Amino acid sequence: MWFTSYTHYTSIGIDVDTQENTQITHHYYRVRWPGNASIWFGGGISERASDPNNPYEPFDLAATFLSPNPEKPHAHTTLNRLGFWYQSIHKPNRQWWVGIPSFMPLLLIGLMLFSLKKIKRNKTIL
Repeated sequence: MWFTSYTHYTSIGIDVDTQENTQITHHYYRVRWPGNASIWFGGGISERASDPNNPYEPFDLAATFLSPNPEKPHAHTTLNRLGFWYQSIHKPNRQWWVGIPSFMPLLLIGLMLFSLKKIKRNKTIL
């Protein structure tokens, strides 16, 4: 996903709904690549009235893959331009997002594999 994170929107997550009387509370959790070379972790909560045309679903897998021409978030700070994000939104529904540059998970996994290989090689020498 690192390579496509510069040009396309992708989102993977789950939705969990709970119903109390005629009110449905919708919780969602996502890992998303918003098209600005970063990866975001977060989710949100929204509430709505029960509607037969929009049924209650207690659990739902959610995904959007490689959507072209994403609406990219506007970078307000230098950290945003470097790929670091924190957003806490309260209206119209509550959301929170933490973002890091999309190359960082790839870099961290590479460093971990390199370190494990080096440790294994040192144990073989001893």
